[in-house]
Amino acid sequence: MKTYWSAFLSLLFFTMLTGCGNEQFGTGGKSSESVANPLTSFSYQACTSYTLIKPKVDVLYVVDNSGSSGYIPSELKSSIASTVNSLSKEFDFRVVGTSLVSTSLTDYNVITNSTDLVGINPAKIISSPGQFGFFTQGSSQGGYEQGLTRVYNYLNQYKGTLFRQNSHLIVVLVSNGLDADIEYPAVQYGQGINSPILMKSDGAAKFAVLQNNLLSIKNYLQSSQLRFISATAHTSCQSGWWASQNSYVAMSRKLYELSGSSDQGGDPAPDAYDLCASGVNQLFSSLNSAIQQVTIPHQYKYWPITFADNNSSTVSFDDIKVTKISPSNSKVELVKGVDWNLKDFGSITSVNTRVLPSAGESVSGRYFVEFVNNLVYPNCVLVTSVSQTETFNWVVLPQNPVFPVKVFVNGVEIPQSALGTSVSGFKTDNIKFSPASTPPVMKSGFFLEITNSAYFYKSGDGVSTQYTPAGI
Repeated sequence: MKTYWSAFLSLLFFTMLTGCGNEQFGTGGKSSESVANPLTSFSYQACTSYTLIKPKVDVLYVVDNSGSSGYIPSELKSSIASTVNSLSKEFDFRVVGTSLVSTSLTDYNVITNSTDLVGINPAKIISSPGQFGFFTQGSSQGGYEQGLTRVYNYLNQYKGTLFRQNSHLIVVLVSNGLDADIEYPAVQYGQGINSPILMKSDGAAKFAVLQNNLLSIKNYLQSSQLRFISATAHTSCQSGWWASQNSYVAMSRKLYELSGSSDQGGDPAPDAYDLCASGVNQLFSSLNSAIQQVTIPHQYKYWPITFADNNSSTVSFDDIKVTKISPSNSKVELVKGVDWNLKDFGSITSVNTRVLPSAGESVSGRYFVEFVNNLVYPNCVLVTSVSQTETFNWVVLPQNPVFPVKVFVNGVEIPQSALGTSVSGFKTDNIKFSPASTPPVMKSGFFLEITNSAYFYKSGDGVSTQYTPAGI
């Protein structure tokens, strides 16, 4: 009897336990985890630009056509003519060629690579140095040279036409003689082929006048520099050649010194090439390196915020940052309201971002950085922002829960008083509270509301739940 009741009671208890489990503990406790949409980063970086201007270089060749030029070897003549081709193609140049001994100021030709042809007679334009006719002797050419006067008269005649304002003005005089107004060769007086050259009694005074006259041309044209390159004999090194130390060589040295140039490296006879040494191949080498292309920095009033046009509904305009980056990669964050402001043109507009040296570099957009002070080359600009911070007031559970449900944001539990007491039926809906203007964030499941806005979660927050699913 005792055994019977024990077995019966055991069976009854097992039956009761099984029935209770089917109703309340058919599934165990559950948890879920999710992360709210993180903030999206936006950035746009670009660099300022510049305009590279070819420097204007006007060259006047005055080449010996006197009877003494017949003593110059043909190969040296060819070498001198070829120096025209050694002028840098990075210059906006005009090369004017004329004769040394002549009373005419119209016997010239011009080679140019410039699109600026103002002041040039089109009939005078040639395409190769051979067409200059250097060293060509006419029937009336004598041997009396007034080379410095010839140079001045020619520059004075064509200042502002052939020879432009604000150019580098370069004179190249080629002769195996000397300026007879300034000096005379000692060999005429039996002093020997390499004797010192003698100045005429009024030679120094005439030289000073001619120097000042040439400088007046420079001032009139506001030339970047005036150089007088002489290719002459520095000694009376052979028959028919007269040294020009006190005229042509001296003028080369004087004008070089007054130009403030330093490309001749301490040469005692700067810009004076000695035909006795045939050293004319490097006629323009120092000038080519000394005259640099002109860099005109661009200045900018506006800078596009490219990412804002495509993401204006999501980008946070309050979080826009503008950083100026120097060529050395140092970075300075510009201050909104002090260094820049946000410019909204209201719709997509074509905006000239550059204001100097002229308006240009048009960019289509709506949102721009507007600089308080123009941004100047060379700098780069980095514009950054993030998406708008979203807030969420719904928690989505994959199963229908038994209350209470525990909700954690970044590991911190939300009070039960801040949660709803029921969930929706299974649905697909927007879980976002704000901003309403941005696209909805759609989720599917059982929706539990966070009723207190102080506990809404936001972009990037981690959300987890602990709950017991309701029985079937």
